[in-house]
Amino acid sequence: MADSSVSSSIDWCAKWQEDRQLYTIAGSAAMDTDFWNRSWTKPERWRDTLADRCSWIVSRLPLQPDLSVLDVGCGDGALTIPIAQKVKSVTALDASPVALQKLAAKITSGSINNIRLINLPWTQVSVGTDIVPHDIVIASFVMATLDLRRALPLLDAAASRYVFIIDSVGPRYWHYPELWPTVLHREFVAAPDYIYIVNALHQFGIYADVQIGQYEAANYFTTPDEAATHILESLKVDTPEAMTTVTRYLARKLIPERGGYCLRYSQRIAMISWDKRKAFHTRISCSNP
Repeated sequence: MADSSVSSSIDWCAKWQEDRQLYTIAGSAAMDTDFWNRSWTKPERWRDTLADRCSWIVSRLPLQPDLSVLDVGCGDGALTIPIAQKVKSVTALDASPVALQKLAAKITSGSINNIRLINLPWTQVSVGTDIVPHDIVIASFVMATLDLRRALPLLDAAASRYVFIIDSVGPRYWHYPELWPTVLHREFVAAPDYIYIVNALHQFGIYADVQIGQYEAANYFTTPDEAATHILESLKVDTPEAMTTVTRYLARKLIPERGGYCLRYSQRIAMISWDKRKAFHTRISCSNP
């Protein structure tokens, strides 16, 4: 839990926005809808294999057959589909139509009939109009794209029982701390992580529970050059010098596997949650635009 003296001296919603902007200016790509549409059109093998992460998250959710779940920033359904197998219904919401098209194909191929899709940015949602409150609201690795001052009250308003936010602990992209100074020739700037959210909730009057975990993941590539291109795109740089630096880095990291190459890594994550029915919860004021 955040120290109250620290929380009261800083506007953590404003600090989140400020540090997100510094992170983007320093070298990370801005995570807007266009970014995610481009991301979802990249080769499947480039994206993380997240079975370990999803299993960790789902195993800690209080899922029951009579409950409804809202999956905010659902992507192509990495959490949506396993959750749907355990609950009455799931509403899957994402700003990217490309991601939802991929999820729709999975729903069709799996003959799943309890998932509803909504294509809207989270901060444009009106609770009571676009969606009704759900028993459980989940926002997994989507907060980096959002304004906390608007997003957190919406998450709270959309839940009748529980809210779960999953975010990174420390650097989200495992290769940034080493490559950032050598490729971008700048001091590494870490993106704001879970503790900003915990502190912001504290200022809203919500004293959230936090569980810290770790998962193993991997990216797969056909060639070392493909892996280098993937990393250079994430750093928004495309120069011969940068390619040389990243290629040398990958020579130490790539593992031959599946007829191609694999980058394995570990990532720490936080699950932030609160139960709206408990006495310590103070309802956040939320006015829809």
